[in-house]
Amino acid sequence: MAFAGNFVSVPHMYIHGEKGTKMKTKARLRLGITELLDDMHLDEEEEVMVTLVPRAVKPPIGGIKIEYMD
Repeated sequence: MAFAGNFVSVPHMYIHGEKGTKMKTKARLRLGITELLDDMHLDEEEEVMVTLVPRAVKPPIGGIKIEYMD
């Protein structure tokens, strides 16, 4: 097991436009795991399990994309 990194985002809103409409912001997290896979000698494996561990009750996760880059 290896730890790739962490991300903390404090939910906040900003005021948009002349009418002062409140808008939520979105955040993006990118982690490089290629070196971790190499260090663990997993770079030749067909499948690798990646686990996200959210600390909030139900954090909104819009999508997940995993790419292996040589």
